[in-house]
Amino acid sequence: MNQYSLSFGGFGKVEKHDLRIAEVKHWINDVYEVGRTEAISNAEIEQQVRKSFYYRYSSV
Repeated sequence: MNQYSLSFGGFGKVEKHDLRIAEVKHWINDVYEVGRTEAISNAEIEQQVRKSFYYRYSSV
């Protein structure tokens, strides 16, 4: 399981323990904690990934 990674945009390989991935996971947990019952779409997850990767590191 530790071998899985995500290739996203110009960021290259991103390990599953990357803090940006943790931000997305935290968002998913928060969404369900406040009462959401339907599945989160791929588009919603992609939007959160873009926020975590591009917005947080746009000044780098």
